[in-house]
Amino acid sequence: MKKLFKAVWDFLIGDVWGLVKALLIAGSAALLVRTIVAEPFHIPSGSMMPTLHIGDHLFVSKYPYGYSRYSIIMGPNIFSGRINHTDPKRGDIVIFRAPKSKDDYIKRLIGLPGDKVQVKKGILYLNGKAVKREFVEEYTMADLDRRWEKEALNTKDETVAYSKGRNLFVDGKKQAQNAFTLDYKFCTYPGQCGVHYLKKYKETLPNGVSYNVLDSNMVVPFDNTPEYTVPEKHYFVMGDNRDFSGDSRDMARVGFIPQENLIGRAEFIFFSHNHRLPMLGLLLPWEWPKQIRIERFFNGL
Repeated sequence: MKKLFKAVWDFLIGDVWGLVKALLIAGSAALLVRTIVAEPFHIPSGSMMPTLHIGDHLFVSKYPYGYSRYSIIMGPNIFSGRINHTDPKRGDIVIFRAPKSKDDYIKRLIGLPGDKVQVKKGILYLNGKAVKREFVEEYTMADLDRRWEKEALNTKDETVAYSKGRNLFVDGKKQAQNAFTLDYKFCTYPGQCGVHYLKKYKETLPNGVSYNVLDSNMVVPFDNTPEYTVPEKHYFVMGDNRDFSGDSRDMARVGFIPQENLIGRAEFIFFSHNHRLPMLGLLLPWEWPKQIRIERFFNGL
């Protein structure tokens, strides 16, 4: 019996403890890498379309702006301010902890401390000058059912909208190469039904950074804003999908972003899938052509 107890004890303090130590070391190393080097981030909404799509997974580098308590997983309140701080650049896609909702957001940085930012008739103004904007193409976005093919009937005007593959059809006519979904709700066309006809523009900031934005024909509250002056140690951010983004224009919910709340900079997409299909589909190879968007892999940001 003593030999049995000794064997069990040796196992517990030897093999099991060795395994626990290995797991602790691996976990600590992973936490360290995610804190000081890079962390994965997934896109849950369409606020940054056309740059980022729902279902994109990207790497966020932690070191470009220095470190704050928000750089650490779960953000424990162990210190304030930033260590080795460097200001971001206009046009950077930044991840930050929203000061009011405490959620992690991803937006494009538009205004630095001291900048004056305003939107008039949908046009972005920076320090009193309209930011250069060039029309690129018409763009169609849709809220459709989560399944790959779904037909929706609007009984009021008998218009049918449905997706097939990644194409959008209205009354049997192909409307767009890509029907991107904003959420999972079932809806129909037009207006309330979730099909949005937008325009894509190329916007160029004063520092030469260019990117595409989307704008609808609708007049929304944040198409016309007061002039915001960005406070010291704060930033002004906006989503590329201008009429479908909660950002610094919404002072009640987002507002200016404190310097301390920056988490990191978006670098590149490493994986992307069609969120309309359940993640379980990743275990089914025959579903991959419909679910995995290989063309988005390793796209730089």
